[in-house]
Amino acid sequence: MKKTTKAKILTGIATATLAVASLFTAQQRQPATILSNDTNIQYTYTDTKGRQVYGVLDDTQALSTNIQSDAIIEKTSLYMAYQDEKPPYKRYLPVVMNGLLLWPANGDRSARWIPAPGGVSTGHPEITYGTIGDQVCYKGNCNCFITNAHVAGGLDGGKVGDPMYQPGPHHGGTQTIGYIVAMVAPKKGVTNSVDVAVVCGERGSVYPGIYGIEGAVSGVYENPQIGMQAVKCGATSGCTTLTLKALDVTIKIGYVQGRNIIIRTFAHQMMWDGNGDPGDSGSDIVTDHKMASLLFAGNEDQNRVMGNDPVYLLKALPGLVP
Repeated sequence: MKKTTKAKILTGIATATLAVASLFTAQQRQPATILSNDTNIQYTYTDTKGRQVYGVLDDTQALSTNIQSDAIIEKTSLYMAYQDEKPPYKRYLPVVMNGLLLWPANGDRSARWIPAPGGVSTGHPEITYGTIGDQVCYKGNCNCFITNAHVAGGLDGGKVGDPMYQPGPHHGGTQTIGYIVAMVAPKKGVTNSVDVAVVCGERGSVYPGIYGIEGAVSGVYENPQIGMQAVKCGATSGCTTLTLKALDVTIKIGYVQGRNIIIRTFAHQMMWDGNGDPGDSGSDIVTDHKMASLLFAGNEDQNRVMGNDPVYLLKALPGLVP
């Protein structure tokens, strides 16, 4: 049985037109062969490893797809799956058309994504799931993403070198997106400042952006002010607006594992008012396209979250470049 590592606050101070005949994926960038122009538009191609890939444009969202010059059909999500993969995960894809990258309008954050953006499900094999924060560089490798240590199994025996799944095990994930290369897990009997891990994978496995936030997120927000607003995109609750409530907070956090609660003390934290649900742990909190905080816990009422201060993330992980 997978362990649940939900973190909760205990006490604290304070319409695109797409020419399907010229379909490309962001990863392989190979033209697709159209199999049919019926209700569900199907395509197939051979990927870089020689595997047959098939996909479908279905009608579950409102994407206007230009099938022919005289035929506009309302379609919505673009996904693909490997024919030999069990179970057959839907993988919602960014589509490149004439150099323009388009994400599906109603992508399932619990599905498998290639490449995977921030804001979607991930998890260590021994936990349920959390959220990919965003692409980062670590010691010169930019095929990486940031998340929480407890999402990376840091309280469940996880260690550097372990695989990470996308989606997380709770969502049926068994496919490795990368391996843990750095982790600072909260410890007992000390005052902690971060709950963070970095995962790196193969080239093209991580998308440089957060699903639901237009434009790339780069760098850290250096002058946070009480009352400022930010956005987080979590694997459970999606994108929501947060308001900074307090800085330099000292707080006790309870990590829920089945019937047990593991208590850890934190200082120098950022408190935000706004929605955060179990599974959103690891989300980047973003202001002006910069990382303002890294979400790692929320209260029972799901109207307040805690985030690590990026200043302390950079101190804890030399070589990290958000």
